[in-house]
Amino acid sequence: MTPQIAIVLSLLFVALVLFSTERIPIEVVSILLVMALVVSGLLNKQVGGELGISEITVKAHRGQVMRKMRADSLPALVHMVDRLGLSTAVFC
Repeated sequence: MTPQIAIVLSLLFVALVLFSTERIPIEVVSILLVMALVVSGLLNKQVGGELGISEITVKAHRGQVMRKMRADSLPALVHMVDRLGLSTAVFC
């Protein structure tokens, strides 16, 4: 795991723990981790390797995020995350 990815994952984990008032299902955490790594520029295969999940699972999680965010493409999702200020605050 590269230092940049370790930092992204650590920040996301800390944010989830600090700002959560209830238990967060592991699937939600996995989906957020996938979103963070995809938005940071990693390929699906790289994300799967970093998280120890299959590329198909990465694609499924990415699809869930894109549907929930109503993004019609990956660049649109990256733009949304950037507009929300999440790319500099948490993900990168």
